[in-house]
Amino acid sequence: MSDFYYESWATKMSALSAARASELALLEVARHEGDLAGAGDVIERIADLDARAVNLRNIQAQYERSQTPQMPVRREVDLTPDEACRMTGCDPDTYNRGVVRLQQLKAMGNYRD
Repeated sequence: MSDFYYESWATKMSALSAARASELALLEVARHEGDLAGAGDVIERIADLDARAVNLRNIQAQYERSQTPQMPVRREVDLTPDEACRMTGCDPDTYNRGVVRLQQLKAMGNYRD
């Protein structure tokens, strides 16, 4: 199955690549003729093409990320209640009371993460 957005991006990148190659040929002509002003104009156009290519690559990378669901990353401190109880040696009721107390403190503004 084809991906319309990827194909559009690839077509535009190919066109930019061809335009850049054409500009490089013009730069060589300007160098051969000793045309400093013309070479400067060509260099500016090449820089513009390169910037457009970078922007398109960024857009394509964003699109790829949007198509790949992110899995939540579990960090060492992300413990389940059972794991926290085992690590601290407390019983589940004590742990749950502590969680409720922490939520109350946060709600009152007395605790920040």
